[in-house]
Amino acid sequence: MLTGALVDCDHTGGVRLSSWQAAVSALIIVVVALVPALALRSVSATGDESAQGSTAEQPGRGLRAPLDALMGRGGPDRDAQASLRTLTTAPRPPRLADDDAAVRAEQRIRNPRLRIDAPAPDALATTMATPGVHWATDFRVAELPVEGRAEARQMRVGFVDPRGFRVFTPGVTARSETLWAALGADEAIVSFEAAHHLSIRAGDTVEIGASGRRARVAGVASFGHADVADVLLRPAAASDFDVDITAGLLVGLDRLGELDQVRGRLEAAGVGDISVVDADAPYRAELVGGAPEVVEAFEPFTFRHPGEGQLDIDPAWLQRNIVETSVPVLGTVRCHRLIIPQLRAALEEIVELELDHLLDPDDFGGCWVPRHIGFNETRPLSMHAWGIAFDVNVDTNPYGSPPQLDNRIVEVFDRHGFGWGGDWRTPDGMHFELREFTEPPSG
Repeated sequence: MLTGALVDCDHTGGVRLSSWQAAVSALIIVVVALVPALALRSVSATGDESAQGSTAEQPGRGLRAPLDALMGRGGPDRDAQASLRTLTTAPRPPRLADDDAAVRAEQRIRNPRLRIDAPAPDALATTMATPGVHWATDFRVAELPVEGRAEARQMRVGFVDPRGFRVFTPGVTARSETLWAALGADEAIVSFEAAHHLSIRAGDTVEIGASGRRARVAGVASFGHADVADVLLRPAAASDFDVDITAGLLVGLDRLGELDQVRGRLEAAGVGDISVVDADAPYRAELVGGAPEVVEAFEPFTFRHPGEGQLDIDPAWLQRNIVETSVPVLGTVRCHRLIIPQLRAALEEIVELELDHLLDPDDFGGCWVPRHIGFNETRPLSMHAWGIAFDVNVDTNPYGSPPQLDNRIVEVFDRHGFGWGGDWRTPDGMHFELREFTEPPSG
């Protein structure tokens, strides 16, 4: 993203430009105006943008990771780096890698491996000085009511040092300078799970605690294995709440640090109650957004990342839910069992209306495909991962291009509960996904 400032000059100041200088200046202005638009187009052109969403979380409370854009629409867009630099006196955190390969190489040291509860007064300094420790950060947590657009819920509110805590978050979260600077400027960061329950997004305001302390939501993000809170505030905010606040530390190991050895050293130093963070636990995906009856009908699944934006989904879930069957026009499809009746009914109607020649079975793009949108791990899970979306006439309806699909086909699928990607802000004319059940699902 291009950042900078346009400076207004007082034209009465007598500044004069030669013709060639004026031409160069005009060219620069045009380039500056075009770059953001081109950048936006390149970001959007990854395909499969859905009106619904799916989130991913670690087992138990916490991580919700669509792994998508952190700030959301309407997030803050300002430079608050000065406040970030003055937040803490802790040692400089490890450098965050900028490319995906380096991020994967550093994954071991960036995931917290140990958690220390009820820490001793000097636990942070002692831990950082312990051989085998790469990084440690302290946090405080309180159970407080949090209210957004939806009814208030009890949530874990964490008070964290942005520079220290961000190191243990997923790469896409950790690299957002704007997000962490906003936290230091007294805004909040909310997990995807909490944002879903509160019906909020970036730019909204939440009320926290019995006194209704207000905080603007800087962004909705994944906290990864640093699962200590649902809402994050800066450390100084803890003084605003008259409740019991517990303290803790997260600890990451260096490349030579052996878990058992480091744990033994910390136990010998008496730093606090030590437990192991399961850094190898699978993610958990849960469908959110859309009609409640649709969301509630689909069983969540767990998965791991084999790489390249793909998903390794729990085989037992696949066996229970993904089926291969034959349908009119398209032939053999592999989809979630709950959409098969509606998909078959829609295709039967297309045959009855003698519109089947408008669909090319050889140009069917598939239904169940275990992946992120655009095979990009920083984006949400695709509806194809659930087996509730399908692509038709792929070659003539590429993502981002004006749809070429006959409107009569769209109308039939619409009547049978499937939303069309051709109506999206960035059109995806090949794409249909389940919007609603036309009859109660069975099984």
